[in-house]
Parts: sequence; C-alpha cells; structure tokens
Amino acid sequence: MGLVREARCDRAEKVRQVFENRQIEAHETLVQLDEIANVCVEAEEERQKLDVDENTFANQFLSLQDA
Repeated sequence: MGLVREARCDRAEKVRQVFENRQIEAHETLVQLDEIANVCVEAEEERQKLDVDENTFANQFLSLQDA
C-alpha cells in the first residue's frame, strides 16, 4: 500500500473511531469521509498525470504537506 493511501486510511479510521465514540454526528462523519475520498481520487489522478510510481508520488506528496 502506498504511503499516501496508508495515511488516508489512517485518517479515515480515526474519523470512524470518533463517530463510533459518538463525538461527531453522522452527517459530519460522511462529510469528512467524502473529503478523504476526494483527496484520494485527486491524488491518484495527479500521480497518473505525472507518470510516477506510488512510492515516488507519496514521497513528493508527503514532503509538500510537511512544508
């Protein structure tokens, strides 16, 4: 699994746990999960445009987020 995908899965799992613990409502949970899904789709489209493998893209993507 690529680093970006793994990070998004971790974020989605945290959202699920917060919802399960009743700290946020169903609507807010769906909004947050939809945002995560959109980022995943956009990242994959960008990776394909750049024609790089998942690891190369993940390293570039994560280094930009850290900046």
